[in-house]
Amino acid sequence: MKKKIIIILVMLISTTMKLNVYAEDNISIPYFIINTPNAVIQEAEQCFEKQFSTMNMQRTTGDYYNELVKIGSIITPYSDYKLAFNQPAAGTIFPTKGSGFIWGDSTQSAGVFSLSLSIGGTIASVSLNYQPGTVTGNGVMVAIKDSQIGKPVKLYCARKYSVTRYAVYQVNKYTGQKSFLRYEHVSTVSQRAFQIYNV
Repeated sequence: MKKKIIIILVMLISTTMKLNVYAEDNISIPYFIINTPNAVIQEAEQCFEKQFSTMNMQRTTGDYYNELVKIGSIITPYSDYKLAFNQPAAGTIFPTKGSGFIWGDSTQSAGVFSLSLSIGGTIASVSLNYQPGTVTGNGVMVAIKDSQIGKPVKLYCARKYSVTRYAVYQVNKYTGQKSFLRYEHVSTVSQRAFQIYNV
């Protein structure tokens, strides 16, 4: 069955924040992380469940209706780091300590990747977008480290996702007998991690 993926992005506040964070040389160690509040992830699930309920009421005919059953959730590993959009090809040079990129969230995609995840004892194959965000005028400031002062650098972003799996059953309204139809998935960004690399 073709699985539907709903990705809900949390747009950052427009106020610029200066953060005392600096780049690490090791790509496996993010030096700055933005977490999505649990309430936002729960809201995404509730929104999906409400949409399903509304669509089900509109489509229910005859002796059957569809039932949505939540199987479970999992946090994915980080995606690969991808270059944030809206950066010069030659990189950006920052002349002073504490300066850096202003990053904002974006739905713009840098490609798609697939994961096989064990959720509730079943294997889920999901496809997600690389969405590294963009360098912008408003958002979060990610500072370079001292050794990068005066050198061309670029900003990269990786993401973790919270993936919730649902099973959809067709139910006989008279007998209660259920037949499995398909799986549905809701994917919400749970973390964003950043690196700055020399060009």
